[in-house]
Parts: sequence; structure tokens; C-alpha cells
Amino acid sequence: MRIFIVKSDTAYIDGEEPPFKTGRLDVMLNSAISAITHRNAQGIRRDVEFFMVMPLNDPPIIHINASKMARVPINEEDMLSLLLDGLRGREGGVNGMQGSLDSLITSLQSRGYSPLYLHEDGVPIKSIRPRENMAFILGNQNGMSNSDEYIMRKRGVRKVSLGPLPYMTWECVAIINAMLDGRILLA
Repeated sequence: MRIFIVKSDTAYIDGEEPPFKTGRLDVMLNSAISAITHRNAQGIRRDVEFFMVMPLNDPPIIHINASKMARVPINEEDMLSLLLDGLRGREGGVNGMQGSLDSLITSLQSRGYSPLYLHEDGVPIKSIRPRENMAFILGNQNGMSNSDEYIMRKRGVRKVSLGPLPYMTWECVAIINAMLDGRILLA
């Protein structure tokens, strides 16, 4: 199973406001779409879980289990609708959770995952051997806070890099999926 975790200290869900006005929720929505959809197959990736960690939101963690989803989100509006329906119990594969980035990392590690933190200063991702169960942690447009980086160091999370160029969060997710699919290799 592939797991993606995106943390945002600014995003929150508000069904009335557009995503770009709610702390850049659009970054989270586009990252989720990039994680759970398979462009070549025009469908859902059944091997992906996606976690949105948003401390300003209630609940602070949104979990998407793509294997239980029926609808394929095609844009931000569709993804937001899917999340809202899931949080109201009308859509499978989406649920809200209490917790924090720290508790989520601890839970994943107890399930046998060794999470990797995507950061420009990390070791080249090509040096990491792909495994069946991989988890990737990414920040939003502002990156991760110092306290989040401290938590990850404390939990032994390794930093990995896609290379010297900066990418948008959703692009990182797409690149990782393509790498794990064997469609691209990084130099």
C-alpha cells in the first residue's frame, strides 16, 4: 500500500468558500487527486491511502482509502464534494480522524511503515529501494514547520529528495506514483 501524508497549517474545509480561500485547501485537494487517481487507467488507484493533516480543521485528519471509493474525482470541486460526502457518511473511503502528524507517524510505524519526508535537502530518492508498503510525508506550499521537522527527526523519519528543483506538492505526489509504477526514473 502506498501512503501519502500532506500537512498544512493553513488549510481547512469550508463547504461555502472556494478552496483557494480556505487556507489553500486547493493544494490539499489537488494532491489528493494526484495520489488516488490513475491517469492512464482513468480510474482510482486501489493501492493508495491519502491523509490530509490540517490542525485548523475539525476533524484535524482526513483519511482517504482509495480502495473503498466509488467515485473518481476529476477536479477540486469534485474532490471537495467527495470529502464532504465522506465526512457526512454518504461516501465510502473517506473518514475524519482525531490526532496529529506525530500520532499518525507513530501509527504508521506500528503498522511496519518507515515514512519518508520529501524535502529538497534530502538524500536522492533513487537511493531508496522501493518496497511494498511505502509512506511519504509532504508539506504544503509553505513547507513544514520547525516543530513538525523536530517531530519527524524524533521519530526517525528520513528526508528524501526528488532532485534540486522545487516542485508543487501535487507534482511530487505524481512523480512518486510514476516512479513506483516504473514509468519514470530519476537521474
